[in-house]
Amino acid sequence: MNSDGNTSGDRSEMLQEALRAFGNGRSLPQNSSELSALLQQQATGIPDDANYQRSPVLPSSAQANSWAVQQDEIFVFVRVGSIELAWPTKYLRWVESLKDITVVPNVAPWIIGVAYLQGVITSVVDMQLFLGLGTTQNSQSTRIVVTQVQNMVMSFLVDEVLQTRPLQPDEKFLSDRITSCPDLLQPFVLGAIASPQHTALIIDIERFLFQERLHHFLLN
Repeated sequence: MNSDGNTSGDRSEMLQEALRAFGNGRSLPQNSSELSALLQQQATGIPDDANYQRSPVLPSSAQANSWAVQQDEIFVFVRVGSIELAWPTKYLRWVESLKDITVVPNVAPWIIGVAYLQGVITSVVDMQLFLGLGTTQNSQSTRIVVTQVQNMVMSFLVDEVLQTRPLQPDEKFLSDRITSCPDLLQPFVLGAIASPQHTALIIDIERFLFQERLHHFLLN
């Protein structure tokens, strides 16, 4: 009994490490042998990258509080359920339509799997589900937003990518603490871009990507 429990725990830890490796981005297998080996590693949870690096330390809240919109800052605006989010495009790697996703067992429901995107293997997170807002429904506007901070690459399933652009003349940056947002998102909101037509919450995507909860996704 104890032996089985230890084995299960060890495999769970190895799976977690493997998925973190997926999040750091890896090259697309070049042939069927490499693909078979990769899928076997996924099944056993054993990462093969000797240069694999763990996530860096989460930036401090003081760093986040000192953030301000730069005059020429370009943002990607996305819709997640009924809310609009924005973060700087310097962290945007690319946007994809919904593609084949490989399901990974025994993980939190908001990890919908891993995908091969532009030659990189990345874990895919349902942003709505992760924030407790329901499940993202597949539609013509559903997109996978591939985000990168340092060596960490992670993809988020969103309802829609609205546009990428700087602030408009009729918009203003609100730096006061925003209360009308999901509780799980609140610690990562830097402010809001507001106009008479809409309000978009600006996300500290660096801190969001390296938050502890996002990297503890195994089911008990």
